[in-house]
Amino acid sequence: MSTHGEVGRVRKAIPKSALILAILAFAAVQTTMHAIFIHEHDPLSLVVRFLFILLCGIAVSSYILLSGYVYTDASRRGMPRVPWTVIAFFIPYGVGFVLYFLLRKPLLRPCTHCGHAIGPEQAFCSFCGGPQQNVEKQRTWRVS
Repeated sequence: MSTHGEVGRVRKAIPKSALILAILAFAAVQTTMHAIFIHEHDPLSLVVRFLFILLCGIAVSSYILLSGYVYTDASRRGMPRVPWTVIAFFIPYGVGFVLYFLLRKPLLRPCTHCGHAIGPEQAFCSFCGGPQQNVEKQRTWRVS
């Protein structure tokens, strides 16, 4: 069961413009494909055609929503959001999204002194110079 807070976080992770664009793209795919298939007299049953058209609309909308997530997530992580969104959207077959998720930086955290966003590995804030108490320790591997 999802709570209202979880739904709010999901809404903040995807920009409203991406939601609106995904809805419009879904409607456009549905309208266009129904117009194309209405004159077709193929052996596919009506139910199979309907499900195919529905899945095509869902696929296009999901692709747009995932692009919106990349746009928002890149800015939260201190990465350039427009180039990563373009890379994720235009590299075909979802390879761009896989690249983004493999190469993305860790989430930024607020400085304990001034509140500016800094990387989790930073021992000192680059804005105020204050020391950070809960710095993630890097693992060192020894080969015996």
